[in-house]
Parts: sequence; C-alpha cells; structure tokens
Amino acid sequence: MANAAWDERDLKSCKSHGGKWNDGLNQLPDEVLLSIMSCLTMKEAARTSVLCHKWRELWPFFPGTFNFEDPNTVLERFSISDRAFFDQDTSNFVTWVSHVVNQHRGLAVEEFKVSFGLSNTYQSHIDKWVVFALTKGAKSLVLDFEPAHISSMMYALPLKCCDLLKCPYNLPSWKPALKTLFLKHIRVTTGILDCFLHSCPFLENLHIDGSTCLTSIRASGSPLALKHLHLYDCPDLQRIEIMAPELVTFRYVGQRIQLDIRNAPLLSEVSIGGGGEDPIAYAFDSLSNYFSQLKYLNVVTRIYLKGPAIDADLPMNMVVPPVSSLMNLKHLKLTIYARPYQTLLGWITLIEACPVLQKLTLELSTRNIFPLELDGTLEERSNAGSLGCLKTLEFCGFVGRRIDLEFATHVIRKAVALELVVIDFKIVHYSRIFNADLDASKARALGLGEILSPGAKLVLKE
Repeated sequence: MANAAWDERDLKSCKSHGGKWNDGLNQLPDEVLLSIMSCLTMKEAARTSVLCHKWRELWPFFPGTFNFEDPNTVLERFSISDRAFFDQDTSNFVTWVSHVVNQHRGLAVEEFKVSFGLSNTYQSHIDKWVVFALTKGAKSLVLDFEPAHISSMMYALPLKCCDLLKCPYNLPSWKPALKTLFLKHIRVTTGILDCFLHSCPFLENLHIDGSTCLTSIRASGSPLALKHLHLYDCPDLQRIEIMAPELVTFRYVGQRIQLDIRNAPLLSEVSIGGGGEDPIAYAFDSLSNYFSQLKYLNVVTRIYLKGPAIDADLPMNMVVPPVSSLMNLKHLKLTIYARPYQTLLGWITLIEACPVLQKLTLELSTRNIFPLELDGTLEERSNAGSLGCLKTLEFCGFVGRRIDLEFATHVIRKAVALELVVIDFKIVHYSRIFNADLDASKARALGLGEILSPGAKLVLKE
C-alpha cells in the first residue's frame, strides 16, 4: 500500500456534507479511504467518483500512480494518414492530462507516467506536468514520447527543473523523493541531468533513450545511489564517468565513448554494444575489471559488409576482442545484426571464456531479403573447448542459413549437458516481416534435433 503524507486541512476539505451512509466502506475515515484509493489504478480511482458524493470529493486527492496512456490509440497513431485527425487525437490527449493535473489537490503522488508521441508543440503543457510531478514528490517520473512522426521536434526538459529539485518550498531539509527517471525521445542537457544526479539522493533507476543533446554523464566526485543505468541511442554522448557503489545493472548501446565506471562492486548485469568497425573492443577493455563478478552479459553489435562484397558468398568471421575469464557468468546474450553469409564462429571465444555458463541466447537479425540458401559449406572450429555447464540454448530470429545453422550446430555438439534448445522464428526487431520460407526454416531447425544429446528437448516457436 502506498504511503502518502496528508495535510489535516486537505482531509477536512474532503469531508462529505450531509447524507447518510448505509455502506460500511463509506463510514471509514478519509485517511483509510485514501490509502485504499492509492492501491487502485488512476482510471479505477477516477471511476469511484461516480459512486457517491464522498468518493467524488476524495478523487482530487488521489495519491497513487498517474499513468497516462492509451495502448489502442498509441498503436493506431503509427498508421494514421489523416494529419488533421492525428493532431486532434494528440490535442485531446494533452487536454485530458492537463485536466487531471489541474484538478489535483493533494500534497503527494506516487508516480507520474506519460506514454504518447508528443513533441515540443506542447512544451508549455508538458512543463506544467513535470513541475507537478516534482513538486508532488513523485518517486517515479516516466516520459515516453517516442514519436509517431520522425520529423517531430523533441520536447526539452526545462531549466526550471534544477530550481525545483534544489528547493521548491524554500525548505532547507526538503529532498526530492525521485527514485526512477525514465526519458525517451526527450532532449535533456548535460547540465539538467547533473541537477537530477546531484539533487536526488534516492535516484536508483536512470533510463535515457534517444536524447539528442546529452554529451556526458559525469559524477565521479561523489558516489551515486544509482542501481540501474540504461542509456540507448544518445548520438551526442561522448563520456560516462561515474562512481556508483550501488550499481547493479549497466546498459549502453550507441557509438564509441569514453567509459569510466568506478567503484562498482555490486555490478552483475551488463548490456553493451553499438555499431561501426570497432563496436565493442573499447567497452570490453573499460569493463574488464568487473568481468569476474558478472552474472549476465548482453553484447549488441552491428557488423555489415559494405560495397561490392555485399552480394559475395564470403565468410566474414566476427572476431571478438580477447577477454579475461567470465568466471561467474550464468547467462550470455548475443544480439547481432549481420549478413546471412557471415559466420559467427568467432564468438565462440567469448562463450568459452564463461566456464559456468548455463544459458546462451542469440538474437540474430539478418534482414531477411536473401534467398534461403545454405551459402556454402558449414565450417567447424578447430580446438574448440567443451561447454560443459550449458543447459539452455535460446535462438531468436532463426532462418536456417549458414550463419545460424553453423553456430547452432557447433554449440549443440559442444554442450554435453544441454537440456533445452528453443528456436524462435520471429525475425528480431522486424516482427511484422513475414518469412516466406518458414516451412524450410522449420525443416532445418528440426534437423538440429538429430544431433541433440539423449534427453534434450527441442522447442520451436513461431
């Protein structure tokens, strides 16, 4: 049950005047009713206002999670061709959020979430929402503005955030309650983010996706309370330098940056990657001090051949940089974008560096525009070691070409303790693209079952 501080004057103003309550629930003190209401979703709490006058008076003091999204509308907006209809739909959404925010009379809210493809067209409205969330002491602020139209200009967090975080009520002892900050397709400057990092002592979860003006994250002078740091597709980001003794998970996907994470003894889950000619070597070097304590590692990489070679039947091995032993790693996930004629055997080096690995996941995207061919003879990797602890192999985006058959065959033969192989034919990140050769892909996947050890199970998923 959510906890919230209530001003005595607020509670008195919620008292119902007149009428007799036959319902035992309505006889409860307002403090109890507000606590009950805090366990409801925002829409459920709003609907209680139609029950009777007393509940209608309590609704403006709702202390729970303000979650503004319409899944049906969000999905439909991506296929809307009528711009006028699209604009009206967005305007209605903004009006709805502003109405709920403006009528709120309580002192606190638990969380504030908005998921809709908004732009800076509504800057003034969104500014008020952010002020509302921060001044009401929200523990979680989520702004997911992934656009339906790429040309939309991003909303930018205002400078006034810094003043609000420092002292909104001129109370020296006041500290922001924010624990989670999630920003997607929002412009956030280095200066404003610094304010959040240094003014929010309880901030544990920071997720920034698609910010176009963030250049650095630097907080090495004093330790942060961050437990989870996720950064994705921030093209202007050049440097991360933090001291994070509480950090458990770190995720960065983007261009090469200067990476310096200090004093992170609890770090156990890492996702790292990007694109280019040297997508992960720098990150492996920067994080090598933490390899021995990792339990989960996800490597994301995009490596494509360029020029005339794009149509050639050439094996291009994706050799990973040398790594120290990942002695405690239990789950390794490889997210790879590649051509179907490339080979993944170079990644075996990384897999063999994990002596207690129990689960291996491969998410493969090969842009399914090529004929379903085996693309030459499958290779064998010489002097390969045994994967003695591996119990589960999960393959997402399986098509049945050389690139995936070769890799899967090698792993299955070397994993003597393998218990389960899961093959998912859904094309990773392109789930709406139909695989015209699905029957052939299934047949080749079933062929892998012939080399499984006795007792191992093969599961096919579409």
